[in-house]
Amino acid sequence: MLSSSHTHVGRRAKRISDSDGNNTESGETKPLTEAEMNKLGAKIVKAEIMGNTKLADELKIQLKNARDIAKNVQICSTEEVQNVILTQTDSKGITRPLESRVQTIKSSQNSKRKNAETHVSGKKVRYYFDDDKYSLENLFHKEKGRSTNEDDAAFVKIASKNGDMDEMFEEQITHIKSDAEQNEKDRSRAIKEHKRLSKSLDNCYWCIDSKYMLKHMIITMDSDICLSLPHYTSLTSGHCIITPVHHIACQLQLDENIWEKLKMFKEALYKMFMDQKLYPVFYEIYKSRHKFSHMQLECVPLKKRIGELAPIYFKKALLECETEWSMNKKVINFENKDVRKAIPNGLSYFMVEFERNKGYAHVIEDEHMFPTNFAQEIIGGMLDLNRDIWRKPKKEHFDQQREKVLKFSEIWKKYESEIKNHN
Repeated sequence: MLSSSHTHVGRRAKRISDSDGNNTESGETKPLTEAEMNKLGAKIVKAEIMGNTKLADELKIQLKNARDIAKNVQICSTEEVQNVILTQTDSKGITRPLESRVQTIKSSQNSKRKNAETHVSGKKVRYYFDDDKYSLENLFHKEKGRSTNEDDAAFVKIASKNGDMDEMFEEQITHIKSDAEQNEKDRSRAIKEHKRLSKSLDNCYWCIDSKYMLKHMIITMDSDICLSLPHYTSLTSGHCIITPVHHIACQLQLDENIWEKLKMFKEALYKMFMDQKLYPVFYEIYKSRHKFSHMQLECVPLKKRIGELAPIYFKKALLECETEWSMNKKVINFENKDVRKAIPNGLSYFMVEFERNKGYAHVIEDEHMFPTNFAQEIIGGMLDLNRDIWRKPKKEHFDQQREKVLKFSEIWKKYESEIKNHN
């Protein structure tokens, strides 16, 4: 199995080096795309896991050269002053370029409000004088990109004033705001968002290009999904983490092809642990959306007699979490549906899955009252573990990490081939 994989990776590396040599001889060096660099990085990790240091060193040199070429092309194609395209990310995780607001059709030099004709030939053509300012498409994008925080802020601002509420709402709707002022607010908001995103990417522990990523903990990886083990003390033997290769916040924001691959990895892990007479528990928590965190779907296998009681423990804990009264249903059952159909995109949530089409989800309304280690608390209580294991996780020594990876990889080989055959 290992020798054939070595041969496949070696042939692939040889083809890459041959093509690079042909490009150099012809004087044309084509920069690799980001997807091709990710695949090359995956081959490096695979070669290191297999112990083929020679091949890994060759691939590292190729990856370094490819990055240097990409940087040189970028420097040549850009000016001395680097320009950043500002973007806006809505509550559903959709990012779009920042656009200036549409100017009014009529001249806005006169700041006084002008009365517009609402009726023509006895028919009502508009409700307010600024109905012609935005098109239907602009209004749709504005509403879809609006967050609940903006609605709450607008309501608080109106409620803080004295006067009749109906008059205030009407005044708020009909009030003309300066486009220049709104553009400046949008720009400052986009700059802050860009800084937060850049900081999150630089300090991410799960991005392949990050300096904090522990590549020796990776079990397997393709162009979309990465399966690795925690660098700290595991809750149980076989505790693993599924993450997307690209920086994506949660399962609700995954593309369809990545979502299908994620389900294949979950199915393979489920079969692997069930063959060992273990009960796998998958869980994910998504909150603090403004921090642009990297999605982590953790899997903890339990002994079957204990794991079969996990749904009862989790349901009871979810019913008692946060406050007694809530806006949303406390426990959402995964009966004949998955998390993408159970939770609306844009909300903070916690999900736990036990078997195929069996699990629970919970909409987090108060993030301060919902602990980040919610699932670890429940599993640790079921197993009667020391609280410091999840409250103060300790990083294991390299030898312990290596032994853990080798043990898991030996069992995983059989089930990894099923994913490759499916692809």
